[in-house]
Amino acid sequence: AQTLAYTIAPRINAAGRMGNSHAAYELFTEEDEAKKHDLAAKLCAYNSERQKKCDELYASAKESLAKKGAYSHVIMLTGEDWNAGFVGIVAARIAEEYNRPTLIFVRHGGMLRGSARSVENVNIFNALRACSQYLEEFGGHAQAAGVNLKEENFAALENALDREIAAHYKSEDFIRRIPVAAEMKEGFSPKFIRELNALEPYGVGHRKPLFSLTTSSCNAREMKPASPHLTIKNNYLDLVYFSGAKHLPVIGSNVEKTFVFEINVSRFKGKEYVKGFVRDFIYDGRTEKDSSFDSLSSALDRYFDREASVPAAPVPLSDEQTKDLIEKKLKESDWGLCLIASDIATLKKYPYLNDMPCDLFYPSSRNVGNTLLACPLPCADLSGYDTVVYLDTPLGFSLHFPAEKTTYYNKDEDGRGAFRDLSVKRDVLAAVFSALRNNVSSLQGNSCADLIGRCGTFGFEKKEFLFALRVFEELKILDFSFGVPTLYRGAKTELSRSAIYEKVRMLTEESEKAQ
Repeated sequence: AQTLAYTIAPRINAAGRMGNSHAAYELFTEEDEAKKHDLAAKLCAYNSERQKKCDELYASAKESLAKKGAYSHVIMLTGEDWNAGFVGIVAARIAEEYNRPTLIFVRHGGMLRGSARSVENVNIFNALRACSQYLEEFGGHAQAAGVNLKEENFAALENALDREIAAHYKSEDFIRRIPVAAEMKEGFSPKFIRELNALEPYGVGHRKPLFSLTTSSCNAREMKPASPHLTIKNNYLDLVYFSGAKHLPVIGSNVEKTFVFEINVSRFKGKEYVKGFVRDFIYDGRTEKDSSFDSLSSALDRYFDREASVPAAPVPLSDEQTKDLIEKKLKESDWGLCLIASDIATLKKYPYLNDMPCDLFYPSSRNVGNTLLACPLPCADLSGYDTVVYLDTPLGFSLHFPAEKTTYYNKDEDGRGAFRDLSVKRDVLAAVFSALRNNVSSLQGNSCADLIGRCGTFGFEKKEFLFALRVFEELKILDFSFGVPTLYRGAKTELSRSAIYEKVRMLTEESEKAQ
């Protein structure tokens, strides 16, 4: 069933989308084996070309959406040279990514011809019928439709659909839900999995069972160096997470997380093993047990990031002004607002946000829904958001957020607490350097954080050790350019040449004077 749905059917379908549906018909009616082979190869080539064209249209649509913004209950896009045969596929892809109904149109003279795709809880056909005064024709069902309208009615239809959907659906209807058959409490046997496989074919109304596993710590690593895939080991079974390497910072942390996965039997050297294939995972950043270290580590990463943008003039707000702005933005829309806590400890000052899920390091969803983000990494892509509000005053504002958009910060809350208790004494940093020198042959890692993960801290407090490493790296007496730590033991330098050292030294002096 899986092979039919995801391997054979797309190749048959691709022939029609590439303008030669007769090739698929010929394959089914041809009796000559050599000709059947050639026709099958042609369908595979059509499918590869179809995938390429869809990727190009998707990239173009995402570029248009980035300029327009995705802050309403429906997404509508139009393009001059988009291929009408692919807009339905791309609309479905964007609808799944943003958890909202999506309509994509192609211009034909003064007309727009397009496809609509929806999410599970929103009946797009009913919504279109309620706004039919702006349409020339439409047809379809609850999850998909074909739509034609005059170009002059595009904006009116978009506004009408936004109002119609907002009036009939709740915020919860735009949150993706994954049905889970059971939570894993003990290991699964190969016999049990064979029994599940006997229930195939799975599909709409008869989904393949998914299971969940909750853990705070697990051994996660890339399948091989630079691989986009992860292997995750725990007490019950090994998990494989295809394209999951981008989530390694969260999965490798001590935050409590729940994996949702399929199970199957893997065979190796005559033995059978149960293996899980991760489909998604959820977590709450507030459960992180090493939050102080994460706050320091992410702030240092942002400080040293040279590619992130810095807002021209971040707007300072008081506690009261910050609360008023947040309440206003949350009432205006369910999308477009990103609240940032540079230090996780800051969240304790915002009890009215306790019901808001907290992401760690980067937004867990790409749908630009209003989000609360703690300890953002410099790689966190915030470009789709309309407004960023720091709940505290960070060490720096470097993030991937358009500089032309307004950034706010709460000047009454200090987000630099993780730095204030660091030692800037020369003998402390000298002791760390001495420990590195004494263990130079065993040093591993491609970054400061990776070195700590692989080698530990040689008896030093974790935050102090990380701070010292970043100072040494800035002074160029510690280098990771070759993929491994290189220590320059004969180099002479002054700590004052390190900008981060000087910044922390001044923060320390401020704290001492305040006491």
